Amino acid sequence: MRHKLKHVLILLTLLAIFVHHSEAQKRIRLTNQHSHKEIYIKEGARIKYVLNHHAGAGVGILTKISSDSIMVNGKNININDLLAIGKKNRGSGIGIVALAALGAQLIIGSIQPAQDPCPSCQTVSSTGDGLASAGLVLGVLGGVTIIFIALHKATRNSPRNITTEWKLDVVD
Repeated sequence: MRHKLKHVLILLTLLAIFVHHSEAQKRIRLTNQHSHKEIYIKEGARIKYVLNHHAGAGVGILTKISSDSIMVNGKNININDLLAIGKKNRGSGIGIVALAALGAQLIIGSIQPAQDPCPSCQTVSSTGDGLASAGLVLGVLGGVTIIFIALHKATRNSPRNITTEWKLDVVD
């Protein structure tokens, strides 16, 4: 019985430490000024930011958040110097390019007529081109859909403008 009680006490202590640590961690809350949609960025997230006064932009790991500054890859950045900030998923640029290329290839492949495998053979006429038209429509729609998904991923992965469209708050 004492052995089980000891394990329960250790488990409760670890749980209390974990809950305290997760509650004490500050986050950045971005709120859209038109739709009131909220996005949270916590410490440890990979972010992209844009600074004002021609100070440039950067990508890195958000290591510390305070009420007036953030730290990205050891560089302290004043929140008032930020023009835009947002999450940046690793490898997303390659995925966006691959999806866009796949969508374009699907559209081009659907529009281009298939080459005759035997140009010297006699051609037999057929009256049913409905299947070819359906394949064209489905290929083009599929390509447009894949390109739309790539553009959507690019938009979600870009930093949010906190001067006009989004409001930045530091919350616990």
